[in-house]
Amino acid sequence: MPPLGLYAVLAGLVVTASCGNDSNSDAQPGKEQGTEGAQCFPNGTCMDGLVCLSDLCVDPGTGGAGGVAGAAGSGGVVTTGGSGGDGGSDGGTAGIGGGWLSGSVGNVSVVVAEHTLVTTLSGSFGVFLHFDEHASDAASISFSPFSLVSADTGLAVLDQEQLSVVGSEETPVQIQPGESVTIGFQIGDQIQPGGPVSPMEVAKDDYATLCNAGDLKIVGAILDYVDEQQSIPVSSATFIPSGC
Repeated sequence: MPPLGLYAVLAGLVVTASCGNDSNSDAQPGKEQGTEGAQCFPNGTCMDGLVCLSDLCVDPGTGGAGGVAGAAGSGGVVTTGGSGGDGGSDGGTAGIGGGWLSGSVGNVSVVVAEHTLVTTLSGSFGVFLHFDEHASDAASISFSPFSLVSADTGLAVLDQEQLSVVGSEETPVQIQPGESVTIGFQIGDQIQPGGPVSPMEVAKDDYATLCNAGDLKIVGAILDYVDEQQSIPVSSATFIPSGC
């Protein structure tokens, strides 16, 4: 397999999936460009609430042609043939293996709970990936630690900057040309592989910090497994945690 070379580029506010200017044969005739079932706009975007997958605007709630994966922690595994995510998530795109890999964070659910001595975080999110069908070989990827940051400042809101997460797949993850996959992550700690995931514990004062922080984002990066210095930054849409 040729060496993987990643050139990080922040994309628009959608899950980009090799969208381009070429006409998509699956686009429904008579549909206005940028609407569901129609060709994406030239800049790889669609109307609000839709994402661009293979130059076709789809509703992430239905997952396009393939459907979205189940939430992490409910038997979630890599689901092929579909894509999903929040229409407002920040995607990244970079060249890998002679093709383009794109990804973003979506389907975020974060719950904060205050206890006598600690505050706990639980929930889940997915990382949505699409690899260009014209790539010459499979890509081998891993992930950087994920963090919870303020949407306004981009700074971590917790003293423990990295989220404790359990992924639905071991790394490195292999993704084939033309494949779309969803990797599920559950927030929390797992003592034994395959065992239950317990909520992540943080300082008791972090309850007020999280609830008063305003809009938050989950941020991280997709890493070239061969050369982890090369990465694609990815981010979720803004959200406010439940439980405040």
